[in-house]
Amino acid sequence: FLNQIAKDTDQNSVILGEFDEDKIMEEIKEQQKEIESLWNFEYISEKTKMVQSEFEKIELTLKTVENELEIADKEKNVNYGNENWVLFPYRDKCFSYDTSEYKYEICLYGESNQISGKNKISLGKWVDLKGCLPNLKLQWENGTKCWNGPKRSLSVEVICSEKEEIRSFEEPERCIYTGTFATPAACIEKDIK
Repeated sequence: FLNQIAKDTDQNSVILGEFDEDKIMEEIKEQQKEIESLWNFEYISEKTKMVQSEFEKIELTLKTVENELEIADKEKNVNYGNENWVLFPYRDKCFSYDTSEYKYEICLYGESNQISGKNKISLGKWVDLKGCLPNLKLQWENGTKCWNGPKRSLSVEVICSEKEEIRSFEEPERCIYTGTFATPAACIEKDIK
């Protein structure tokens, strides 16, 4: 029957060749499988999106925990003063001191700056805490390089006081600054009596 259709169509100048019924059925089944797989793909794709979304949430949580661990690891290696970390509460605080010419700013465990109007000159980044109470000094180094001179640095003596403040700021040598920071955290037993 199909061969007859092919012969009839051939006479109408359309060349189809011989039909292979099995081959046509195979192609139809393959197309049917492709359509089914597309439907399954969409279903699987939705599941994949859900799993991917959950994975991204877990990955974000993991990054947050890793960042917190990294911060904690850095914290444990910072010298906060003696065994009891007397200056730990100041780790994110800054203090300033005004003179007629400049404003000085120190951020414990951060940066120190000399400010004049809109100009800010780095006196250094936090390096270390030296000594122990009552002879405690804070150190900042590698500030902005002086013209024909060294990079600026700052050393601040910590003294006992009821009030937290910078009491003095000087430049005894070119680009080498000193200051005094007063705080109750520096008070030891003999100062309290």
